[in-house]
Amino acid sequence: MAAITATALKTTLEAVTTYPYTLRFFTAVPKYPIYPYVTIRKIKPQGTQEDFVTITKTDGFEVKLHIRYTRDVAKEEEDQTTVENSILTALEAQDFGTQALFSESKTWQRQPLQKLYGSTSTIMVTITDIISKSGSGIGGHTDKIELNAISGETTGTLIQILRMEDQRGTTTDAHLNDAGVSFWDPISSEGH
Repeated sequence: MAAITATALKTTLEAVTTYPYTLRFFTAVPKYPIYPYVTIRKIKPQGTQEDFVTITKTDGFEVKLHIRYTRDVAKEEEDQTTVENSILTALEAQDFGTQALFSESKTWQRQPLQKLYGSTSTIMVTITDIISKSGSGIGGHTDKIELNAISGETTGTLIQILRMEDQRGTTTDAHLNDAGVSFWDPISSEGH
């Protein structure tokens, strides 16, 4: 995953034209803020977790919208929702540089400003990318299964496999009868 910077994300958000009023964008908290403004910070620098099959990379940003209420609260909240939706739309269209996106999470949260009459909306963006160590697609982003296909034709239903687990050998399966007594049955997953 090519790590995107807070400055690149700031440029993306500045290009949005659907804001109801002028916003100022920063990659650090300004010393003397003029409201409304937006801060974009990389709060979760790129991290990597490896196992014997896959490499999982994570990245994360925090975008905060700071608004001081100077008009009717209903109008301020309506405009704030418009700005939040515009930012969310821009983030959804943003390419975060993943090879095969496994998951992306974006959640808004609003809190009142501490000293002024207004609020702060915070959206946390977390990107998770899973790739195969061998390059053979074990992570799932290139694995597909085709169901109900006629041999040699591509007429079946194509299903993308996201994760696969292979279990071999004997296991036990528990079930209850009508009286609530548990029974354990050995199950063999080996083919006969």
